[in-house]
Amino acid sequence: MRNYDNPATGEMEISAGTYSIGQDIPAGVYDMTIVSGTANVNTNDYSFSAMLTDDVILAESVASSYKNLELLGGQILTVQSGTVKITATPNIVPLTP
Repeated sequence: MRNYDNPATGEMEISAGTYSIGQDIPAGVYDMTIVSGTANVNTNDYSFSAMLTDDVILAESVASSYKNLELLGGQILTVQSGTVKITATPNIVPLTP
């Protein structure tokens, strides 16, 4: 099994809006965490769709983070509310050889 280099580096906070992958956000693999509020986040092809929250009561049924989100050039990422932080995953290890 070999590791893959992630073309994305660093981290950024993004709030409600629409972001073009490859222009506004570099393509790559990211970990996403909620910064504030409750965020509905999805890609235009719906390969990713999630609700993230920092609300303690909602946290029992809604996540506060998502690991290994692959964002591909040409996709559109929409954050409908709240603020999230995306951090480039430093080392990608495939699950299968």
